[in-house]
Amino acid sequence: MEDGQKFLLELGSELRRFDLTLNFKKTEIQELPVASVEQWVRKINFASIIQRNGKLDFIGARAYLDLSIDLMRKNKGNSAILNYAIKVLSGQELTPNARDYCIKTIFHLSLLYPYLIPLLERNVFEPLSVEGKQIASFSQKVFQLGYNTQNYEAICFSIYFSLKYNFKIKGITADAAISSDSCLFKLFAFLYYTAHKDSKANNKLKDHAKALATNEDDFNRNWLFVYEALPQDDLEGEWEPMKMAGVSFIKIPASNDAT
Repeated sequence: MEDGQKFLLELGSELRRFDLTLNFKKTEIQELPVASVEQWVRKINFASIIQRNGKLDFIGARAYLDLSIDLMRKNKGNSAILNYAIKVLSGQELTPNARDYCIKTIFHLSLLYPYLIPLLERNVFEPLSVEGKQIASFSQKVFQLGYNTQNYEAICFSIYFSLKYNFKIKGITADAAISSDSCLFKLFAFLYYTAHKDSKANNKLKDHAKALATNEDDFNRNWLFVYEALPQDDLEGEWEPMKMAGVSFIKIPASNDAT
């Protein structure tokens, strides 16, 4: 398992050289032979979610998550099982204790299995009404995890959450984004510093974007960051009139107060 994780990190690094990213949501480490998917589907569907007074309580939520984790382990770390379980729980009406347990456990699992992070906004934050301070604390851990493992997709999600829920990320720097050679990390860092009106950091990123724009290969690998960071006068070819017309390839998330 450890060798597999190391391979995925190296594969992700190589893919970024060709402007490709590894989809951690769809990436699994499995030992052969692969277990039958139908078997775990039958088992998890056979497990009844017992509600009391119309709500799923702590005991029921814990039992369902424990079953899901056990099935995942017995099926060679099949991420689809946890994905499925999280989506099922998000559709349940939970008691306060069950809700708190689900949030805490799913956050912990997401740090162990980062491919779960893309599910959280729609299937945990919103349906379980997660408090902003919890999202901020979790996102800080996601950022540190991404930074330590060079998982730039995780870093981008942590910054995205900070923009949407209006909190700051400790440890983010323009230099780290630039040295990462990740177009998306650079872009999200630029958006982050724009939102927090940090002109010094943004100017450093803009200078880097200008340098990238002078080399065709560098521009092609970082065009999204370069285009969004630079004004029209610093863009050439068809990019300049597109910028003049106000075309953007990103949508800034509507901010919610995390305090």
